[in-house]
Amino acid sequence: MSAIPFKGVHPANTPIAAKAANAHGVAALAHGKVEPAMTPVLKVDNFGIAHAAAASIDLKPAVVAHDGYAHLRTANPALDTVLKDNAGVKVLLERFAAANAIVKPEVAGTAGDKLLTVEDPAFKSTKVNFEMWTHSKESGGMPEEPFKDVIFVWQNDAAATLDFGRQRVNGKLIGVYRLDQLAFESEAAALATAKDKATQKAREFEPGKWALISDDKTYRNSLEWSDMAVKAVGKQGSPFEINWAILNVASDGSIRGGGWPGGYSGRTLRGTFGQDASLKMPDH
Repeated sequence: MSAIPFKGVHPANTPIAAKAANAHGVAALAHGKVEPAMTPVLKVDNFGIAHAAAASIDLKPAVVAHDGYAHLRTANPALDTVLKDNAGVKVLLERFAAANAIVKPEVAGTAGDKLLTVEDPAFKSTKVNFEMWTHSKESGGMPEEPFKDVIFVWQNDAAATLDFGRQRVNGKLIGVYRLDQLAFESEAAALATAKDKATQKAREFEPGKWALISDDKTYRNSLEWSDMAVKAVGKQGSPFEINWAILNVASDGSIRGGGWPGGYSGRTLRGTFGQDASLKMPDH
């Protein structure tokens, strides 16, 4: 594929006695401990006399396994759709997680069977919006439709490395999206973003998925999409650099092609943590 221009680990389950659970309360739950439900069982012998049998222990986990992709799911609630559709994306994420190259939220405790997450108070979430433009098949740079290429977004971190196989970059992953997830939900929604409302049209490439046909005079029939929103996390006031690449990922996790940061092939944005930012797509 040619380059595409773009405008806790589960803690060991340790049984604790019921009275200990009452003493430790939420703290015990937050550490992933479990409370055995002690159920006496009566067994009748050959003479019809009931005897107490050994208690059966039903261990119920107090917390779920720590989700290493929690930040990615916050950025893209449909992340699991991407993973289900393409096993290669999961291969890459497992590689990144093993290298500690995915941004993780702080774990604060539990509520029922869900982990509660918070950010370090010294750090600041920063919202960044990217206006999105791509080739279509007609305009010459998108050989495969219906647009299943995957967008990987990372923030600068000299201590972490994202190994994509054919290319390695420094940073931690903050977002994973599939291009068709940035489609507009209706023709009207797409047309509402048009710069030239008198002449621009929208295109439905799958039921309920629309893209705006760009007014670009060089790359005719190229497409404009809804903004891609990402969230970076870092120390307030410190500089950040956010990059993204859009890649064609094979089922084994290898990269078959795509666009990397530089020029229109992927994008780069520099800013300051704590100051929301947006990057407009340039006119060709």
